[in-house]
Amino acid sequence: MGRLGFLIILGVIQGLTEFLPVSSSGHLVLVQSLYPGFSQPGALFDAILHLGTLLAVIVAFWKDIWKLLKVFFTWDKNDPYFKLIWLILVGIIPAGIVGLLFQHAVEALFNSTISLVPGWLFTGIILILSDRFRRDKKDIGGITYLDAVVIGTFQALALIPGVSRSGSTIASGIFMGLRGNVAATFSFLMSVPTVGGAGLLELRHVSSVSGHELFYYLIAGFVAFIVGIFSIKILLKVIEARSLKWFGIYCLILSLIAYLLR
Repeated sequence: MGRLGFLIILGVIQGLTEFLPVSSSGHLVLVQSLYPGFSQPGALFDAILHLGTLLAVIVAFWKDIWKLLKVFFTWDKNDPYFKLIWLILVGIIPAGIVGLLFQHAVEALFNSTISLVPGWLFTGIILILSDRFRRDKKDIGGITYLDAVVIGTFQALALIPGVSRSGSTIASGIFMGLRGNVAATFSFLMSVPTVGGAGLLELRHVSSVSGHELFYYLIAGFVAFIVGIFSIKILLKVIEARSLKWFGIYCLILSLIAYLLR
């Protein structure tokens, strides 16, 4: 298989697994390890894929994002989205702190498939438990700052490969009593500054690749964007059907596979 074909496959994998709660970073590490000689400057390629799926979030949740931008510029404190802005900012703090303080330690985890074992194991367990302990009590206006801190802490854990960002944040939101679709919406809105900031930071490596290679990266990122739009719709239906446990079982199987491939 040619390099472009492999990068496109990675784009499809990113588009599917960024939103389905199975850890896109874990899948990328696992699949990239199977391709001899695969390399990238820093995490530039992975960052472009994540920016592609971030664009999918913006398209899928543009109404909510527009309301957030509108209330930010009008500074209407009576609008319920005004509080949501502060909740999102509180939620992204833990991941920002962990990312800044432990950047090199986290990046080192992506060099070995053995690091995927505990991440997928953790994701599998919380997804299974989230279906069991779901209460569906709070809507978007009922999210508290404590909820934001807890969900943000789980998002910080998702810096570890194998820990699903969407899975951990949605599951933790459900644990805190949020309705499934509300937990998903808050999770995705919180991902915009988090994933966007991390992705833009990695763009500093752009000068390290040729224009030809960068074009390949952008094609893969576009594929991730298209596939990501469809996977968001799938996830929302899965949450509504209370079927996250099946993804949890899948993650437990992946944990075993990663252990066998160590």
